[in-house]
Amino acid sequence: MAGDTIVQDLEVLATLGHIVVFGFLAGAGETNLQAEAIKHFSKAPTISYSEIYATYFSNFDLVKESLSEVYRLLDEGKVKPVYSTMPLADAAKAHDMIESGKVLGKLVLTPNL
Repeated sequence: MAGDTIVQDLEVLATLGHIVVFGFLAGAGETNLQAEAIKHFSKAPTISYSEIYATYFSNFDLVKESLSEVYRLLDEGKVKPVYSTMPLADAAKAHDMIESGKVLGKLVLTPNL
């Protein structure tokens, strides 16, 4: 998510821990990443940025091959995503469950058809 959550991310990071910034859905934030990382220098944290977009644009064939393999493993049942579903009408309950840590994996809200 990035944004200003990096402050909390570094606070809870274990010694020799690694943070992967996968995107900036929350925006870049106002935090000075270098100054914040220096505060946790004794933990020897490492921070990297996801390269999926760079690979997508520079080596699409690799992305396509990789996704084909993931879909094959899903079809064969060798990879089993962790998720649950709830009706969209129960969105408030779903939010409560997420906020209280009662959701494992992803929670998908399904349309009320």
